Amino acid sequence: MTTQNKTPAGGPGRMELRQFPSNNSNFRDERQAAEAWAAAGFQGILADLAGTTGNRNNSLNSAAFRTGQIVHLLDQGGTEAALIETGQALGLPLAEVKSTVRSGLQKGMRSPRQPEQSNHPGQGRATRPEPTPTEDDRAERAAELAAQILKHAKPATADFPYLSRKGILPTGNMFQISLKLVWGATGWQPKGK
Repeated sequence: MTTQNKTPAGGPGRMELRQFPSNNSNFRDERQAAEAWAAAGFQGILADLAGTTGNRNNSLNSAAFRTGQIVHLLDQGGTEAALIETGQALGLPLAEVKSTVRSGLQKGMRSPRQPEQSNHPGQGRATRPEPTPTEDDRAERAAELAAQILKHAKPATADFPYLSRKGILPTGNMFQISLKLVWGATGWQPKGK
């Protein structure tokens, strides 16, 4: 590889060509390691997405965003096609899938990641991008939320509007729960609030 010096050597109007070592094996090795890291990460993203049972569009968007962060190390056309195929396999309409994938990829490409940007900064070793939660992780999180909500719930009373309207007497496993408590615990808000 050669480059031109900015300072002319040997007189005015002449540029000195400086030789650099042509051994680029370190660069190639690093590039191959980065590409392998990204490929493994993408396979993990696809596997996680394929296992999605709820919030399919949100999961697809998250997968596309995370792929967009590493797509500079992958074949963009191939990754987009694989995401679209997986999104359709989840039962989402093609137009929705394409829109979600393109949006997620574009947003992810604005925040590119490299192998050294792992969970262990400074170690410089290639790790897979942060995995999406598994079904077990989601179930554990749901159980924690339910326990937190039930801890603050009160036993249902006979004058509870729903029960009295339906003519149902409360039993020991019925509780009254404040919507504000649910919103605070889950982060969910009804539309328009």
